[in-house]
Amino acid sequence: MSCWISLYIPPDSPHFHTALNWLIQEMQCYTPHIALAAPHTLVLNVQASLSLFNGARALAGKLQEHCRMAPVRPVLAMAPTATGAQWLTWQTLTSRRRILQQSQLNRKLNTLPVSVIPQAQPYLDWLHGIACYSVGQLRQLPRAGLQQRTTPALIQAIDAAYARTTEHFTWVQPANTWQCHHELAYHVQQAPQLQPPLTALLAQACQWLAQHRCASSVLHILLHHEKGRKAQPPGFLKVCITQPGWHTDHFQAVLQQLLLNLQLPAPVIALTLHIPATCPLPQDNTPSLFPDPAQWQQNEAHLFDLLHARLGPNAISTPNPQALHRPEQANQWQSTSLRPLAAQGHASLPAEPAGGWPVRPFWLHAKPIALAIRNHQPVYQGEVLTLLQGPERIDCSEWLEPYLARDYFIARNQHHIHFWIFREHKGIQTNRQKAHWFLHGVFA
Repeated sequence: MSCWISLYIPPDSPHFHTALNWLIQEMQCYTPHIALAAPHTLVLNVQASLSLFNGARALAGKLQEHCRMAPVRPVLAMAPTATGAQWLTWQTLTSRRRILQQSQLNRKLNTLPVSVIPQAQPYLDWLHGIACYSVGQLRQLPRAGLQQRTTPALIQAIDAAYARTTEHFTWVQPANTWQCHHELAYHVQQAPQLQPPLTALLAQACQWLAQHRCASSVLHILLHHEKGRKAQPPGFLKVCITQPGWHTDHFQAVLQQLLLNLQLPAPVIALTLHIPATCPLPQDNTPSLFPDPAQWQQNEAHLFDLLHARLGPNAISTPNPQALHRPEQANQWQSTSLRPLAAQGHASLPAEPAGGWPVRPFWLHAKPIALAIRNHQPVYQGEVLTLLQGPERIDCSEWLEPYLARDYFIARNQHHIHFWIFREHKGIQTNRQKAHWFLHGVFA
């Protein structure tokens, strides 16, 4: 047996549309099967949620308590059929609107006036003329004659209310954006003072994300200033994290750092928090006893988020190697983007050679530094460099440049600091004849 809940808001109620939208959003935490059965009535299929909320009566009580926070308090009814629950919310004869058994619902519906059925409204004069005032009397009329004199939709509604046919609804699809506005009780002069109200808004946003089982990597915050002759456009604060989050801990540290660096041009009187887009919740989000290898990547992403918020988006760069022979041209950097690390497109590397990849320094100078020579050995900062490994020939010839070849070595000074140096091939005539050795990189 099914269990349905109907929520009815009178159309003439103030803030009707606001209350209806509020109910659609808030009832998602009880069931995802919500339908707008009528322009002023919602029906909820809560059969799958009964065990989670300790039964139908406990669920109805929790729903009734939750609806007290609505802009307009709706009329609630519970019944084994959706149409029967709707009729119970629309009738005014009795306050008993929670029925769990179909036999009890049938007896209750028989006593309701026939005017409670929307499909019977155009035929009320004819029905009253033949002394048909209740739904029970309407059911006793011959079905063929009733269908011929009225409409088949009336017969279908009666069958749906008495569980003689299957009801079908189009479920409301929840919106993938969220927004909440909050008026401050006082004018805020300093940005760090916005932390408490923004934390409360962030908790509501994360609750909405958890209810809809989704995550977001971007939050937009509007800072509203005083209106009037000295009115200013709202300030804008963008909270970005690399990995999509759905908990307050995912955004809290970045938000706090942004507020510490923010200078308010005018006092703030209101806040608006907006989630512009969402993505599905990751599947492997349950805690585990053993450390997950992906946790290191999440920690790295969290560190980058904090550095972005503290230093700015252009303060951090990531390697962007180019397919060029000359090392100073192949070693390129680009500003990090606030995208998930898994979504960043990395170029696929070629197959590793049999002897392994050659050793390369992490720090590379943009231009090679000429080195002095002492006793035919390169000297850097007054210290003679000892050659450890090499030579490695790198042919830097390109179509638009003259032929150039270098022999690279790994060298070490007296403090055991390793350098990447090279000398130009002896057969190459260059305009740097006096400097045969050059420093190109430093090993970390």
